[in-house]
Amino acid sequence: MNAQSRWSVSQDVLCFGPFRLAPSERILEKGGVPIRLGSRALDILIALVERPTEVVTKKELFARVWPDLLVDEGNLRYHVSALRKALGEGRSGGRYVTNVAGRGYCFVAPISRAACPPVLLSNLLAHSPVGLPQVRSEW
Repeated sequence: MNAQSRWSVSQDVLCFGPFRLAPSERILEKGGVPIRLGSRALDILIALVERPTEVVTKKELFARVWPDLLVDEGNLRYHVSALRKALGEGRSGGRYVTNVAGRGYCFVAPISRAACPPVLLSNLLAHSPVGLPQVRSEW
């Protein structure tokens, strides 16, 4: 794999279709609304968008999503299915993740980087003990 073909997604917000993905924040949004997605399915999505249009092998996905664990291939299929469902794949012609028989998966939708990272309300609320935005004190 060519190092230049990898996207550096650490601080970027990536857009595809109606979705925005902030990998470093582990947030997927559609129209500004966070999408509920399990951590394994999110790990798979992040692994795939890091290498758009490339086949990410099942072995690579197992190493990334289940490091140091031996899991059945059915687990991978289950979480890819959950990912596809969350993305609404097949509805309105949306196509994001394809299966490459016997090899792995490929992210096929066009991806663009957001001009500037959004202020994600869900991220602000996640760190507040009572679900309220954090108060910034000025010293």
